[in-house]
Amino acid sequence: MTLVAVAPKRTEFGFEPGQEWAPKHYVVRELREALTRTYFTSAHLSPYLVEGLALDGRQCRINKAGLELFENQSCARVLTQAFLCDIDNPAHGDWTDELFERAREEDRTLPSLSTAGVYYTPHGRRAVQPLTRPLDVRETEA
Repeated sequence: MTLVAVAPKRTEFGFEPGQEWAPKHYVVRELREALTRTYFTSAHLSPYLVEGLALDGRQCRINKAGLELFENQSCARVLTQAFLCDIDNPAHGDWTDELFERAREEDRTLPSLSTAGVYYTPHGRRAVQPLTRPLDVRETEA
């Protein structure tokens, strides 16, 4: 089972130096459930997971700049169970029929997407690749 963290809206601020209190609005969800749930605003999905949280557990958003401080203060590692890759439309623009057809062709033919899922957003798409084992997020940033 691949887990991710989801917040009901994107505007949550995250844990980082100087901003060491952040609301625990992110809920641990199974990836498929997170991607098929209906959201009434632009939800925000994060692959960062606090080690040890179970399904429906809550955590704050953790910004990259705050990883080390968060782990030191909480005594918990931050892991990921999936790679996420945003693929923005040119100039972050709206979809056109031509752009959409080109994206769909890439989704079908690019070897790097052969085992990934892809979902579409108003101004691009996101590739989601579940991992076979959890990784420390520092291993995934490179």
